[in-house]
Amino acid sequence: MAQSAAEKLFYQVVRDAAALSKRRQKHKMRWPEREKACLIREFKGAGLTLEKQDLEQKLSEMGVKSLSINTLRNWERWGLIPCSLGKSGRKKIFPTEALYEAYASYCMLRGTGTGIKLTADQVAAVRAAALRVEKDPALLKEFIMPADIWVEDDDGDVWAVDAVYYKTPSGLGIPGGGEYMAAWLSRRAEAEAGILTPGQVQTVYSILGGEVKKELRITDQGGLRIV
Repeated sequence: MAQSAAEKLFYQVVRDAAALSKRRQKHKMRWPEREKACLIREFKGAGLTLEKQDLEQKLSEMGVKSLSINTLRNWERWGLIPCSLGKSGRKKIFPTEALYEAYASYCMLRGTGTGIKLTADQVAAVRAAALRVEKDPALLKEFIMPADIWVEDDDGDVWAVDAVYYKTPSGLGIPGGGEYMAAWLSRRAEAEAGILTPGQVQTVYSILGGEVKKELRITDQGGLRIV
């Protein structure tokens, strides 16, 4: 049966509406990808990104061995490193912090600086707590506790030694408590400073106007401090 002019017009309007809806939905789905692309360009422009291949190469140079094709993907999924920013073409892009945090998490998995190897779940819990504490002035003051230690030398002279101990802030039940958080943060600092010998890089936090600022110092004391 032949369609009338009115029917033809009706069905054409329906088809046009359906096509328009599909186009709108398609563009709507693209927005998150566009936002990621803008973020990647912004971070790249500031020199704050690493391609996955470069990240793997630098980690290998730092002594992180046996990286399989899925290692970084697993570490990202398990919460051992920050999430990637997305892809630029076919290349996966990570923030620069992924290099330092990957090294720190690897050391905790291997027991470097603690003498005890942690599981991936334990390292993820330590990392999450450490990142939270170092940004919160109140938690940071609970975490890094100054302690004066007096030491007597061979001549009988007594010297005051600047030292700290690390306490688990209230409400944070994590493996190893403050000591493991300090170990993870120290290994990260060593990676960031490019000095991978434990005890040579000190992370100094200052609290100004309710905000925490971080500074790395090369010293033979290492560890963490608040000034």
